[in-house]
Amino acid sequence: MEKVLDISEFLYMLKKNWWVIILITLITTGLGFNNARKMVPAYQGSMKIFLGSSSGGEDMMNMYSQEELSQYSEFLSIFKEIIGIQEFMESTLKRHDLNMSAGAVSAGLNISGSSKTPIYTLSYGSGNEAIIEPVLMAVYDELSVQVDRLIPGKKITILNNVSTYPIMPNKAKRILTGFGMGFMGSIMLLFIKYYMDNTIKTREQLEKVLPIPVLGEIPSHERKFVKEEKRYASCQKDAKIYISGGVQDFKNEA
Repeated sequence: MEKVLDISEFLYMLKKNWWVIILITLITTGLGFNNARKMVPAYQGSMKIFLGSSSGGEDMMNMYSQEELSQYSEFLSIFKEIIGIQEFMESTLKRHDLNMSAGAVSAGLNISGSSKTPIYTLSYGSGNEAIIEPVLMAVYDELSVQVDRLIPGKKITILNNVSTYPIMPNKAKRILTGFGMGFMGSIMLLFIKYYMDNTIKTREQLEKVLPIPVLGEIPSHERKFVKEEKRYASCQKDAKIYISGGVQDFKNEA
């Protein structure tokens, strides 16, 4: 017969097995803390740039045709492909005295923006916070050279200073994730145990199974067992049995 979930019985089992919940939760929380402690920090830096006819100012509020915006987006898409070329990135880093891996820099760079405005975001992620701004400025300088060469009459302008912030590890999130996984996992484990256990433990469970009422139950008491010697000592005095005609002595043999 399929077992039906009884909330009171399940809560009683949780209360009885509270140590399982605490033990599993402590283990997973500890693993989450240890994982967060070993993670290498990473940082993200970004700067907003404006691509237009002048160096910003009132020109930012002008209306731009869809053709202009498409031209800008196409140019930046080409530039994103160019900075992914190892030889191009190596020469850029060398000109700015940055002794870094071209592949690592290209992998961390990103240029994003909207197709409705000429404002774009240049970002770079790295485990070394100190190199983020120099790399972004090197890419910006190279981007300015390419704008002057490929889009005559247009300029690129920095709208804000480079802002850097940590993106990982989020230690609190790791620890809370470990705690949540342990707590919910232990509850699920006990639920499976409860669902698969078909033994009858209480009078109420028996009444649900039997079609007749239960008249009584045998109480269960704790019993204290005392270890006894294998051999029993005999009585100090001889046993005496009175029979007709006299008294006969018997000795208890060990």
